[in-house]
Amino acid sequence: MATRVLWLDGGRVRRYGETDEVLEEYLERSYERLDEHQPEIGRGPAMADAVSAQEITIIRVFDAPRELTWRAWTEPEQLVRWWGPRGWTAPLETATIDVTPGGTFRVTNVNDEDGIEVPQEGVYREVAEPERLVVEGPRGVTAVTFTDLGDGRTEMVLHATIQITDEMRGATEAALASSFDRLAEQLA
Repeated sequence: MATRVLWLDGGRVRRYGETDEVLEEYLERSYERLDEHQPEIGRGPAMADAVSAQEITIIRVFDAPRELTWRAWTEPEQLVRWWGPRGWTAPLETATIDVTPGGTFRVTNVNDEDGIEVPQEGVYREVAEPERLVVEGPRGVTAVTFTDLGDGRTEMVLHATIQITDEMRGATEAALASSFDRLAEQLA
């Protein structure tokens, strides 16, 4: 009995047939695509940027009381309104936020233009309402502190130590800055 294989490409049936012929065609096309993109991805491990622990600290002052800023970080309905850079959406149904030590943090950003999904998840390691959150994820640890400035404003300090490349550090800082601009707009 021959094995038949279904090859999907972008959700459409690309090819259906005997194992060997479909696999051969699939591999041939994969190598063609690799050759097309080789200049973009480099020519081996020596070209790859090294991943290392990167420290990122961002300080923002929001025109909102600390309790309101805290809720924007800890209530799913609030968080999804600003989470992620402009051009990305965080659907409420993807948000799981259990703000207790050992609790789950999970949210998925969806690119508004092409639908690419980027899940983010972690575990709350420290929760001191309304002053401090510490979340540990697969690539590192992020601590967020909220200081009441006494005049209806809140200073937020985000300090993250994450395993990324130097190039990704810049993209991460830009995404965080965009997210926090959205947070400021929500809190205004």
